[in-house]
Amino acid sequence: MAKILVADDDLFYRRLITDWLHKMGHEVTSVTNGNDALREWQQSNPPFDCIVVDVFMDGMSGPELFEKIQEIVIAEDNRKRRLKAIAMTSDERIETEIAVRQVRAISLLIKPFPEERFAEVINATLHGRRQSVKR
Repeated sequence: MAKILVADDDLFYRRLITDWLHKMGHEVTSVTNGNDALREWQQSNPPFDCIVVDVFMDGMSGPELFEKIQEIVIAEDNRKRRLKAIAMTSDERIETEIAVRQVRAISLLIKPFPEERFAEVINATLHGRRQSVKR
């Protein structure tokens, strides 16, 4: 079981991902935006094992959130440990994929995606393995 943070301003996807993760046996905290996700990350004890974030949200975007959390992870560990992060988006442009890769998200999912694909990606991400984009 992992402790996972989900941030998505789309109620449908936030609930869907949360339900899937609960069904997989994970502990889940879900929020509607990047600012709330950052606050949850900072207050979490023990820390989250993984974060699942929509790329485009009001306020702080997913990539901005990844950068801020990665700074926290590095500062706390005093080494360059990779943040276990999954980005989700319905934007299939290559520019979006490049932006996500630049902030070192481990995996990128293009919405919509089936539960089986999500389970495959979350399991790989929790084990530190990158998942390529499947359209």
